[in-house]
Formats: sequence, structure tokens, C-alpha cells
Amino acid sequence: MAEDDTGAIERLTLFDQAELVGARWWQPTVNESESTWSPSDVVPSEPPSRRKALLILGAFVAVPIGISIISNLSSDDDQIRPSTDLQRESGWDIGSSGRKLDWSGAQDTDVSGGTNWRDHIKTLANDLAPQQKLLPWALPTLLQMPSLPVNATLASEVRPVLGNPAMADGWQLGRALVQQFAQLTETYQDLLLVIDLPGPQAVAVAAALADLLTPVFILDNCPHPVGVVPAHRTLGAVLYLLPRLLMGNATRPPDAPPMLVLDSARLSPYSDAADRFDNRYLARIPTPAQLRDAGVRRVLYLSTDRDVLDDLVAPFGAWVDAGIEVRMVQSGDFSSTQSDSGEPDFSSGRRALYGGSADSDAGFWYCYGWYTSRLARPLGWMARPSGLWRYQRRTSMFSSGFGRVHTSHWGGGSFGSSSSRSGSWTRTGGSSFG
Repeated sequence: MAEDDTGAIERLTLFDQAELVGARWWQPTVNESESTWSPSDVVPSEPPSRRKALLILGAFVAVPIGISIISNLSSDDDQIRPSTDLQRESGWDIGSSGRKLDWSGAQDTDVSGGTNWRDHIKTLANDLAPQQKLLPWALPTLLQMPSLPVNATLASEVRPVLGNPAMADGWQLGRALVQQFAQLTETYQDLLLVIDLPGPQAVAVAAALADLLTPVFILDNCPHPVGVVPAHRTLGAVLYLLPRLLMGNATRPPDAPPMLVLDSARLSPYSDAADRFDNRYLARIPTPAQLRDAGVRRVLYLSTDRDVLDDLVAPFGAWVDAGIEVRMVQSGDFSSTQSDSGEPDFSSGRRALYGGSADSDAGFWYCYGWYTSRLARPLGWMARPSGLWRYQRRTSMFSSGFGRVHTSHWGGGSFGSSSSRSGSWTRTGGSSFG
């Protein structure tokens, strides 16, 4: 990637080598000859050299690779591997065999009170795959991991998780958006919703919207007993709300607009402690060309923050440069209500209100100027601050020239750093990745 004098981002190189593109094994549409996902398709590629791995890291904006890097220092030509590669080959709990995940909030039954979730643990990626034209967008590594034979103990351990109150709030937020779509008399086929919330909450929003929008999961990591990102809780949330997600698959229109489901914890702060496993990653999202081909002209980014996360700064800039309008809505713009019993309520009747009142709720689309030609403008309506947000170029930790991505490594059964103690986000001087 490079910037000209105007700040425009230009892609200089497109990588398509197996070691750069990464998890081809779960994505059938990368290779046109493939048609199904299967754990037997996993063929570990030859590990790249240190120099090549650093070059790969330098191309993080253009290719889907994980930030968690483990380095084996056993030879002069040090081997640097994404942590998910090792978890595919040596097991999800590598280095912490026998340690259990924290399953607080785990349930024996899913949201419907049933136990059919057990039949789907090893088929989640296929069960929740979007329609064919959206398959190239998906990155369901987390959903695929329990299906690998080497991860049999993960499959036996994983359970539905009800994260109270975050998931209940996410459900009410999703139902609030359902109501906003329901009041429209114009088509919203040109809209993409990007849900960038903590994993369990993002899953709950997606489950509430699954009748109207197509979930596309971009979850590119694996649980680990001492993982930086609590990915198992996101996986557990998927199992808990699986009946809602599967119902959406069966009832929504086949050409329903897409929604990307991200876990904002993917960029969790981390200091390179010897007792932690760095399972963070960068989100890989569709290119402007892919959005245009799908008819997307507008993007609504749902977040808890006041700006996009760092790994999305450059990709969103490319969208904007391509004429795609990107706007933001914050989860805090909606007020949730508790059920009378104080327990999480996943009924379809309870929803949050935009702005906390009926008047402001009725003015949601007016904040964006979208789909309003047949809507009456409510009295007393005022735009929320997030509705005034516009994408602006800024420097992020992943900006070209900001520095080098430092790699954590595996050594002696513990997790440490090959130089400093500040983890995978350490920056060193210079902008070359050679």
C-alpha cells in the first residue's frame, strides 16, 4: 500500500500465494474448483522464512493473516507461524494441554431450551455459511476449529454461553434495528451493516437481524486456555443463539442484504506476558469491487467506539474512495430495557429505542438521510452525534510507515517475546519489512 500526496491509498501489490492468502482450507470460493469445507482439506504449507514472514506482515492490509505470530528459534532461518496454523496442526490448547477454558455463563441448553446444538458443533461453518455470492467475504475460522480431529477436546468442551447482560443488550439492539428496517417502504438492498462489537454481543445483534439480513462471520482465531481474546465465549454465544440463526437461514429472502459480524476484541490490548497466548488477528473485509458487485452503495458501521478500529481505517478509506458511503451508529445510541424478571429476554417483543424516546427512535433514518422519501419527519427530532460522523483519514497502528510488527514466539512451552516484552503490537523504527 502507498499514499500519494493527496493521501489516497493505492494498492501496489496483490498477493495470491498460499502462505499469504492463509486459510484457504475453509473457504471454497477462493479456489473455484472447491465446493465444500472439510477438515481433511487442511494441508499445512511450508513455513515461510523470517524475511518472507516479515514481508507478509507488511502486506496485512491486502491479505487475511492473523496478528498472532509464533516463532520457532531452533534454526538460523527462524520460522514464523500464525498461531492458528499451530492450533490446526498441534491442537487448540498447544502449550496449555489439560487447562480448561472459563465457561462462566455456560448453559446445557440453547435459547430454545433444546440440546440440538450438540449436533452442530462440528458443522457450524457450513450450517451458517452465507449464500454463494457472499462466500468469498466470510472468514469463519473460529466456527471451523472444533471440526478438526486435532481439536477434539475443544469440541467436547465447548458449550452454549449466555453472556448476561451484554448478549441481552445485543439482542434488544438488533431488534431495534429490525424495527427501523420494518418501517421502510423503500428497498435497502444497497446497504451493508458492519457489526463490530464484543463477540457475544455482535452474535446477538446478528441473531436478532437474521430474518432480514445475511450474517457473514469474520472470526479468524481459535480459543486458547490463556488466549488474549476470549474467543470461546463468542463460539458459545453462537451455539446459544444457533436456533435463531438457523431460523433466519430458513426464512429470510435468498437475496437478503449482508451484515458482517466482527469481534471487536480482536485488537485487545496485550503486553507480551509469558503466560498468555496471543490469538489476536486483523479483520479481512470485502474489497470495494466485491461490494460494488454485490450492489452495496451504503455501509452502516455499528460500534461501541467513536471511530472505526485501527485495522479497518485503510479498508474503509478504500470503500470511500470507491464512492461507497460509510456512516456510523454507536451501540450507546440505543437504550435497552430489562425484563420484568431481571433475566435476559430474547423474545421478539422487547427492543431498545434509538435516542431513548419514541420521537428520536422514529427519526433514525433521518440521521443518515437514507430511505426517507416516504417517511414523515418526527417533531422535535435531532441528529445524534454518531449520525454526524464521517470517515476521515488518520494514522493507525497499521498505517504504512508506522513501524514494524514485532512477533511473539514459542519457546520452552511458554509464550514470550523474541526481543522486548511488549507483544505483537510492538513497533520498531523504520517502515521496511525486509
